[in-house]
Amino acid sequence: MLIDERRDLSIPEFTRSYVKPGRPVVLRGGASHWPALRQWTLERLRSLGAEQPVEVEVGNAMQGANPRLRMTLGAYIDALQSGEAERGQWYLAVFDAFGLFPQLLEDVSFNFLQGRKMHYRRAWIGARGTISGLHYDIFDNVLAQVSGRKLLKLVSPEQSDCVYVSRKYDFLTYPSEVAVEAWDRVRHPRFAEADVAEVILEPGDVLFIPKKWWHYTCALDTSISVNSGGASTLEVLQATPHFVLDTLHRLRLYRWGWCACHQPIIQAGARPEGT
Repeated sequence: MLIDERRDLSIPEFTRSYVKPGRPVVLRGGASHWPALRQWTLERLRSLGAEQPVEVEVGNAMQGANPRLRMTLGAYIDALQSGEAERGQWYLAVFDAFGLFPQLLEDVSFNFLQGRKMHYRRAWIGARGTISGLHYDIFDNVLAQVSGRKLLKLVSPEQSDCVYVSRKYDFLTYPSEVAVEAWDRVRHPRFAEADVAEVILEPGDVLFIPKKWWHYTCALDTSISVNSGGASTLEVLQATPHFVLDTLHRLRLYRWGWCACHQPIIQAGARPEGT
């Protein structure tokens, strides 16, 4: 399967040809005009709030049962620069950079998903080799690469039987059982039948990931990405059961202890051996 790659695609054509029919597309250079590409260095991020507490994923949170490390943003950037983050596979994922540092909104322009009632924006900062395990989101999503390169693998929702939907809980997301980087052919033989598309995002590239499209990411370099999800009023109403389940989950009444969102948390200075 090949994913369309386009340049200089207008928003109306993007909406008509890709968003409405639910087709993924790579917008080469779609974010090349963003100030973020010139200004978002690790030192700039450190200057915004070195003492800001963060929680860092270790390894594959989607398919694994890995702890999260609690540290400061400055300590995490130190670990990126020293190589410690790469050795430990530490990933500052789903980072609410725009909520913590609203001035960063001036450096990006997420006008791809227009007319949506609900928007959420997050940053993803990781060392080479850090991954987001195979999963799909229930809302449309755009992922923009700010620095470094990122490999993505995508599978159509029509092939969901090949990716073994997991019962593991994650809000607005369905993980797969398949750990792409360590695929078990005995447990998941049908994954061999999946038509997997591969895309490499360079700085300034944007990928539109329609809702229910399975995707996996792996940083090929120290990487900074940002994403924005969006949903219409109707989609938000249709997602009401997800918000109810999330409330039950946070009350520890639904799949607590088997989820991607609440892994064991440890202080970085007291991390167990091997992380």
